[in-house]
Amino acid sequence: FDATLEEHGDCFLVSQKNSENRYVNILIDGGTRNTYRRELKPALENLLNEGESLDAIIVTHIDDDHIGGIIQLFSDDEFLYKLNPQKVIYNMPINIPTSKLEKLDNNISFRQGNLLDVLIRKYKRKYRVSIDITRAIENDVMMRDEIRLDILTPSIEDAFLLNKAWDKNNNYIAATKNDYDQKIEAFKETPLDINSNSISLSNKSSISFIMSYNEKKS
Repeated sequence: FDATLEEHGDCFLVSQKNSENRYVNILIDGGTRNTYRRELKPALENLLNEGESLDAIIVTHIDDDHIGGIIQLFSDDEFLYKLNPQKVIYNMPINIPTSKLEKLDNNISFRQGNLLDVLIRKYKRKYRVSIDITRAIENDVMMRDEIRLDILTPSIEDAFLLNKAWDKNNNYIAATKNDYDQKIEAFKETPLDINSNSISLSNKSSISFIMSYNEKKS
């Protein structure tokens, strides 16, 4: 698997040749807005130059350093149309009024998720395209071409809490502190407790999965 990664956050472009000798391309998160400009768009332009498309987009959660680049991609709608994505896996809100979805700003928050939701709707209307929007919960199994995704998280409880909080107040939920300046070695000394109150709801409800193709897993 190939990946694009910049500074902090996540942005992975996975390309796997299938049994028909065609590359299946899946974008997992988009990093920050700068990631899109510096790293992601050039990588996606390479796909177009090779005559390929973007099969699926996975948005694991709504923190800015994961969703920022995806927002930029959907804002760049003419370019996105050329990529012709067929599927988006994203735990966006359920039954939230449009009036709330349109209260937008640049905070790392539910509003980031709201903005992406609005952009997806506008893109579908403008280009009259049908994109399969799929939510992911633990134990789901999804297939994209010959690539299999076994969903590990979120639990149905955490997904419900995210949607409830999103619907209730649309407030800031991401952690106010970051760990960008810490070395990887420091994390080895601190066991992870996924039930800890120090983990933001956006992270606890993040989509995680095992991706596999034949015997290859990631």
